[in-house]
Amino acid sequence: MDPLITFVITLAIITAEVLTGSAVTDAIHPLPLILLFSAGSCIASYVTDPFFWFVQRTTWDGIRTVVKNYTLPIELAGIGIFVVVVALEYLIFR
Repeated sequence: MDPLITFVITLAIITAEVLTGSAVTDAIHPLPLILLFSAGSCIASYVTDPFFWFVQRTTWDGIRTVVKNYTLPIELAGIGIFVVVVALEYLIFR
């Protein structure tokens, strides 16, 4: 099995175990909670992220161009998902 898949599965199991005993699962509906995790994964893709360098090297763009065309849209998507989650939580699941 691919080490990345093993890592993702292990991380999902640990996260599920931590959330099981937490008050978060009682306070937030599962769908918005999953979307919040998705939004959080979009926020911090910058020069410390290996995928940032993968995109830079495969597109042969400069760092400033990759930040403008990759990092900023991903961050805006994360913020957009967060706004949708807040709206879902307060308009539908309350």
